[in-house]
Amino acid sequence: MADVGRRLASSVANGRTELGTLGFHEQLLLARKILLYVVLLLVIAWLATAVIGATELAPCLLFGFDGIAFDQVSIVGMVWSSIVAAVVLLMLVRAGHGGRVMLFDILRELAARSAWLLPAIVAVTALHVALSAGQSSVKGVVYLYWQTSAPYSVKNLVYLAFVLGFASLRLWVTLAVLTFALRESYRRGELT
Repeated sequence: MADVGRRLASSVANGRTELGTLGFHEQLLLARKILLYVVLLLVIAWLATAVIGATELAPCLLFGFDGIAFDQVSIVGMVWSSIVAAVVLLMLVRAGHGGRVMLFDILRELAARSAWLLPAIVAVTALHVALSAGQSSVKGVVYLYWQTSAPYSVKNLVYLAFVLGFASLRLWVTLAVLTFALRESYRRGELT
């Protein structure tokens, strides 16, 4: 068992998984399993906030998954989206090495790797705040362009590029920071 842990740590530290060898059907099954766990996590967080009476936070927590790529309306939502992104990355890495993808196992691993992943979550949140400010500024320019007499097809393309551009950038930054932290966690020998 220790040998399996060392091989897993070595391959993750070098940035390798077996996800690329999965067939399309296997990828769909994995995506469905991960999505079910993510929905379960979001619903648990939503219910917990409702039970404690923080109903204004509930929507931010419920929409935590789409906040990984799209703009969240609050700092709490951005923090939660960063945590959800870390959980999803851990699930994918574990699945890429043939491990069990169980929500509570992943949450325990997140806690065990918190020395690296917690600063990464903070960094991702800070980057989301900065991207949100930048996106808000660009949104004003896009709105002004929308008021011009340009053809609607061009306006739609500009708007689509705006939305997808920021979503791609936010997703790329999130994945880059969390992947770096997770790789460093494995290189330093945490949980091997």
